[in-house]
Amino acid sequence: MTRVRFVDIGHFANLIFRSDGKGLFAVLILVECFLDESSDEERKEILCVAGFVAHEVYWKAMQQEWVERLERDSIAYFHAADCKSLSGPFRVLTRKYGSVAKARPIANKLRSDLEQIIAPYHWIGFGVGVPISEYSEVFHVSPAARLLYPEGDPTEAAYAKLMYLAARSARKNTPKNAPKIEIAYVIDEAEFSGKIADAFKAIKQNNPVIGKVMRSILPLDDKVTPPLQMADLIASVVKDGILERFRTGEPLRLPDNWQGHFDEGGLYLLDKKSILHDIRATLKSKRYYKGKLAKRPVVPLSKSERKRRQKVAIQKRSFDKIFNPKRDSEK
Repeated sequence: MTRVRFVDIGHFANLIFRSDGKGLFAVLILVECFLDESSDEERKEILCVAGFVAHEVYWKAMQQEWVERLERDSIAYFHAADCKSLSGPFRVLTRKYGSVAKARPIANKLRSDLEQIIAPYHWIGFGVGVPISEYSEVFHVSPAARLLYPEGDPTEAAYAKLMYLAARSARKNTPKNAPKIEIAYVIDEAEFSGKIADAFKAIKQNNPVIGKVMRSILPLDDKVTPPLQMADLIASVVKDGILERFRTGEPLRLPDNWQGHFDEGGLYLLDKKSILHDIRATLKSKRYYKGKLAKRPVVPLSKSERKRRQKVAIQKRSFDKIFNPKRDSEK
């Protein structure tokens, strides 16, 4: 049996939370996936950020059970993609049992056991899915998108939405007469960047009431942080649900044993429709006109985008000459 080295996030509680070290940790992880619609069509890329929120008092028990189960199969850490492909830390199973065919059921049983470990505890899950092609299309449809969303990479926007959902839930579920709950975000250090830190600050500025519960961001190594590994497992379940939603067109839904951990609104699709709705709502808000919202730096248009816009303008003028000759002659 291999001893698993891990970091107990409970040790950070007294450093982060002001109220006797008691608060909520929201553990977030990012995964990317592809939907293969058919052999002759381009695959659809979807970015997914998911995670869960639990009180610090639950972490120690969950971490202990999680680590003990990994040690039974000599797995150094859990990663859903590695478990599926028998790569990374799961290679030991192939070496131990002599073939992929024999190692596969062992890995599947490990994943099933880990799901059963975290399922009984009290935690609230969240997930945000972003169809990347739709995210990119928004910037061609709405010029205001560049003022509110980062163009190109939706990672920051997905993390921002997930952090907002978690903070809103923490505040909503706190009794009126109870002490104010604080929330800290634990994310994989490999994904942490200044952009995510800026998103955190922007949420606090744009949502001053909800922002009061948002305490800090804690970047940690997922290989030695069991809660991040748990979040990765949850993210893989959310990812599968999002892929099924795009395959079938049915409402986004998770397996029954996971459904009870996700509140209404806990699963969010950041698609073209929802982004345009958010943009319209923001532009109508009083805080926007008073200049109280966080401002994004205006990014100069790329050469290809300038050419695209010039081409669209030329096509529009040509269309007007053909179909609206009277209006064109009046100018």
